[in-house]
Amino acid sequence: MNFTTLENQFKVLGSETRLRVVTTLIRNKEGLRFSEIAKILDIYPSTLEDHLKRLVDTGFISHIDQIYKSNINTERVYQIAKSLNDYSDPTYFSTHILAIDDDSLKERFLTLKIDGVYSLLSLMNKAKTVVDSGMTMAKAGGAMDMELEVSFFEFYPMDLKEVDVELIFTKSVLEEFLEFDNKELFFAGLNPNHTRLYTVDECSVAMMTSESFGALFLPTINGLVDFTKGLFFSDQTSVQWLNDLFDYLKSTGKEISPKEIMKVWK
Repeated sequence: MNFTTLENQFKVLGSETRLRVVTTLIRNKEGLRFSEIAKILDIYPSTLEDHLKRLVDTGFISHIDQIYKSNINTERVYQIAKSLNDYSDPTYFSTHILAIDDDSLKERFLTLKIDGVYSLLSLMNKAKTVVDSGMTMAKAGGAMDMELEVSFFEFYPMDLKEVDVELIFTKSVLEEFLEFDNKELFFAGLNPNHTRLYTVDECSVAMMTSESFGALFLPTINGLVDFTKGLFFSDQTSVQWLNDLFDYLKSTGKEISPKEIMKVWK
C-alpha cells in the first residue's frame, strides 16, 4: 500500500466543497460542465477550478470532453459519506470495529441502510415479534454469549420446530455451552430434523437473521463483542447482506451432527 498516496486521498476528501461536488455529480449521472457545477454549488469559478483539479487528479471524478462525470471511485466516496450521515448513533461507530475478514462484505456494509442501534432487550423484543408473526428460516451464530441466549429462551420460550434453523458456534463457545446448567432450554423449541449446526475456529461478531429482519453485534475497540447494543436491519438488501455474512462464516468452518450434542437435546 502506498501510504503517501492514501494520505493525499484523505486530504482531498477533507473538504466540504469537494464532497458537495461528488454529491452533485452522483445526482447528475450524465455529467456536468464547469459552469453548471459552479451554478449549482453557487461557488466562484476560480475557487471551483482547484477543487475539480484535485478530484480529477486523484481519480475521484472523471473529466472527458469538457464534461465532469462520476465514476466508480465517486460512488464509493459517496456511499462512505452517506453511511456516516445516515447512522442514527454515530458514537456507536466510533467505539466499535467491523471485525469481518472478507473485504467485499466490508465494502457492502458501507452501502447498507441500518435502522439503528438498539439495546439488547429491544432487539430481543423485536426478534420475538418476528418469530410470533411466523417465519420459515432462522440463522444465528458467531461469538455468541450462550448464557444470554439460554436466558432469553428461558423467559421467551419459542416454538421453532417447523422453522429451518442454522447455528454457528465457535469451538470455545460450544465447549463452554455444553457445561452450562439448563442448556437444554436453548434446544427445547428446535427440531433436530430442521436444524443444522456448524463450528468455526474463531469469530469476532455475533448475528441473527431471518427472511425479514436481522441483528449484528460487533466488538468494541478492545476486541470484546458488545451485547449491550446491536445494529438492526429490516430492509431486503441489508438482510441479504447478513445472510451472506452467515454463509461466509459457515464456509470457514465445518458442519457437525446434532447427535454430537444430543445428550443435551431432550
